[in-house]
Amino acid sequence: MVKFYHILYKERNNLNKYSNELIIFMGLSIAVGGISRDFINDSGLIVGVSISAVSFSFFDLLSNFDKRGEWPLKLQNSLLFLGVFSIIVVPYIPFLVEKISGYTNYFTIYSLSLVIILMGYKQKKFEKNSFESLKNTFDRQSDIVKEQKEIIREKQKVIEALQIKLKNKNE
Repeated sequence: MVKFYHILYKERNNLNKYSNELIIFMGLSIAVGGISRDFINDSGLIVGVSISAVSFSFFDLLSNFDKRGEWPLKLQNSLLFLGVFSIIVVPYIPFLVEKISGYTNYFTIYSLSLVIILMGYKQKKFEKNSFESLKNTFDRQSDIVKEQKEIIREKQKVIEALQIKLKNKNE
């Protein structure tokens, strides 16, 4: 149990890697399941998937921000748990399905809005990183050009000194 806690709360990079893969596989599974009429007509499953969509959307949103301290990681873990729990367990809790089933459209619209926000945010972050990378490359190239110019100036001084020596020797 201690090792499990260590994995959940200490290994941030591994957690994000595995949780993102889990989310991808669950999304693919839901997409394939959505082809079936039985899947679409199961109100419990639709409630679970709707809650899961919001949970995973928030999870993705949080994974794009700088996470310092314990609470963001704990919140991310809680959202991941809620996303998985809502697909696996919620469909089999009838009183919960009855209470929440009227809100599935709300959950769907809310998770879609989060996904759209994330798309814009990720694009903006990508462009910013691309610009910074390009600026760093330009700065490195400028530094190389300055170094090369300095080397050329030093070599020109040596050439001038040798030319003067050669001229004095020939006279």
